[in-house]
Amino acid sequence: MEKKQIEPDRNRRAKNKISVWLLPEEKTEILEKADAHSMSASAYLRKLGLNYPIKSTIDFRSVEELCKINGDLSRLGNLLKMWLTNQDRTLDTARVKKLLLDLERISGALGEKVDKL
Repeated sequence: MEKKQIEPDRNRRAKNKISVWLLPEEKTEILEKADAHSMSASAYLRKLGLNYPIKSTIDFRSVEELCKINGDLSRLGNLLKMWLTNQDRTLDTARVKKLLLDLERISGALGEKVDKL
């Protein structure tokens, strides 16, 4: 007979506990990995031990950061476009140079985030 594996509910009440002896470095590593997946250490180890899939949230965090940076680039680009199309060009050249430097800085940050992925 084939044993059916059912993933436990998030709100279930656990009745059994297993203690594990770890070195401090091992505990730190497990806690970091669990945090990287937005899980408690207990849930992380349970899923690993029962061979359930662990969904990564690292990519979601990176995408969220990239979206914020992309929004900043869009806002700066729109300001530059507004200045270029404005006939009386009320912005001074120093502000436009600062805007271009900000665009380069944010573009570099975006490139760094993409490289990390």
